[in-house]
Amino acid sequence: AEYMGGSRSIMTCKQSLQSFLDHCVDGIVDFRSAAAYEDQHIVGSCNIEFKEIRRRGFEMPPRHARFGAVVPCGEMEPVREYLLWFRAPYVVAVEENDELWHAAVELGVVQQGRNTLQLFKPSPLLEDRVGYLEASWFERNDSMPTALDVACGSGRDALFLAARGWNVFGFDSQKKSIERARACSERGGLGGNTCFMQLKTSKTDWRKYRHRYYLVNVSRFLDRSCFGHLADCVMPGGYLMYHTFMVGASHPSHAEHVLLPNELREKFSALGLSVVLDDVVTLPDGRPTSFFVARRPLTPHVTL
Repeated sequence: AEYMGGSRSIMTCKQSLQSFLDHCVDGIVDFRSAAAYEDQHIVGSCNIEFKEIRRRGFEMPPRHARFGAVVPCGEMEPVREYLLWFRAPYVVAVEENDELWHAAVELGVVQQGRNTLQLFKPSPLLEDRVGYLEASWFERNDSMPTALDVACGSGRDALFLAARGWNVFGFDSQKKSIERARACSERGGLGGNTCFMQLKTSKTDWRKYRHRYYLVNVSRFLDRSCFGHLADCVMPGGYLMYHTFMVGASHPSHAEHVLLPNELREKFSALGLSVVLDDVVTLPDGRPTSFFVARRPLTPHVTL
């Protein structure tokens, strides 16, 4: 990580800022207040007020992303400490000052308003397959697809889809997670096509979701008792996507929380879904995860 601050000439500051921008291929986190951000910010930024970082840390880019940070004047040290804790090896942080904004104006990279980018990533399976899902949907439909995000957590998968125009319903048993998802949705202007609710899978009235969603998405969650309900929520021609930990993971490791080889294939094939993808992908930390996609046929299969 690199940190820049202090006063310098406009020319030197322009050169430093251009170097900063060249580095930030994965975006910029602006840690200043929402009011300061709305007044002016660098194009391609995401606003996360540093005082809110404890509850908004899920909005940060992936640790190994090449991103930049704009730091409020006088707050470089606490931001530095946070980024060290965050273990982001490729972040470059710059402390705001008048010279920075003069240089940004000179380079034509300043804008106003509340518009803020999403720099967080959804599950790797969803990111990898969303184009395929959309192409399949738009072959037969003009409207936007619908998704159910089960155990959605703070809503990264749901918000990723909503930003692409999907209509998404996400639920989770944790109240704080739902509050974070709702707040992030509102800040991003996505409230019109997201709905987040606090629900437990064991107390959900699954009947009202029958054949309702084009995509049923499950990430890092395992409740075998609701497999049948998940399959039933998928509309004809729709998909179930399941990404969670496999046996052999260091954590979680209890049998209740990890999948066995071929478990999803066997369970959801028996529930009438056709398997599209069934892979095991190892995360950078060494833990094996499922990359599983299944589809409900457009027309029921009839055995003669």
